[in-house]
Amino acid sequence: MQREIEIILRSLAVNAPIMREWNLSLSRPLFLETGSGETETFLKGLSESPIIINAGMPLREVKEKMTEANSQAFVLRMPMTKIRDNIRFLLLQEAIIDFSSSSQTGVQVFFVGTCQNEDLSEYTFAIPISEFPEMLDEDVDVIPDAKDLSVVEQRISGHTECDRDRRVLYAAVEFCYENLKRQGREDDYKKLLSTCDRLYDSWLFQIDESSVVTVANRLLFDAVRCGKYKTEIIFNRETGRTYMTKGVFKQVLAPVLDMLSYTEGKKILNEAGILLLGPDMHLTSKVMVDAESGPRRQNLVVLDATKITKYIDREEIKLCDYLR
Repeated sequence: MQREIEIILRSLAVNAPIMREWNLSLSRPLFLETGSGETETFLKGLSESPIIINAGMPLREVKEKMTEANSQAFVLRMPMTKIRDNIRFLLLQEAIIDFSSSSQTGVQVFFVGTCQNEDLSEYTFAIPISEFPEMLDEDVDVIPDAKDLSVVEQRISGHTECDRDRRVLYAAVEFCYENLKRQGREDDYKKLLSTCDRLYDSWLFQIDESSVVTVANRLLFDAVRCGKYKTEIIFNRETGRTYMTKGVFKQVLAPVLDMLSYTEGKKILNEAGILLLGPDMHLTSKVMVDAESGPRRQNLVVLDATKITKYIDREEIKLCDYLR
């Protein structure tokens, strides 16, 4: 099985020289969040011979490799130790970010690690690999025939109204289109474009985390107002806390959780004070609820209704006041 996200990333890496020539490049390098056992396999899939950079490589040598790269993924492997303690690596990291955004190189830069550190969060787009399921049954050739390049360029021109980064993602897929078309796989082409949309939407949330909170507020408030979950959402008037099952929580917040990693979405809502996590940062807590058979403990998601707000008729209303 070949992940759709791998196809898009491979196309970005292999076709980087042509894309740069056509003035197509992402506004930030990419950070690939992989599991500890996935990294090596993923690196091999990015291009035929990816250039792997480790912390000990001199900066001059790194720049030489970037300028000499030809249709190769350029990967900076993140160390497992605390990066803040490695000044030399921080300088190397900063230089690569600056150099990758210059016009001197036609290379797609990837940072790879098990989690995105705060030094990189403002300068890279994170891709949690595990959040993109395997769907395509066959591999996809991301390198078009030379005779097809004019068609590729023409198809890319059809995305001129898109924002820069969404257009670059679409362009990566257009490099695959003619090969997919010849195999009668237009549906797979549509799946790849859909994955581009998911990626781009997740990046918008990374850029402005406050929008995540805003959307979550609206979704939670509307879920209570509509009455659909009347028997599944419990409100405690004394504490101002709202309880719901894990299933309802994920269903209500699907528009947010589908565009973020589950861990990241939980973290943002917790830091905003909306989501109250259980022991060991678990999503649910054991709560005593009334049932027909009498009081019983149940694992539920706990929300602070005093922090969930929505503007109604130009007035900001707290969910706890609305429920009271």
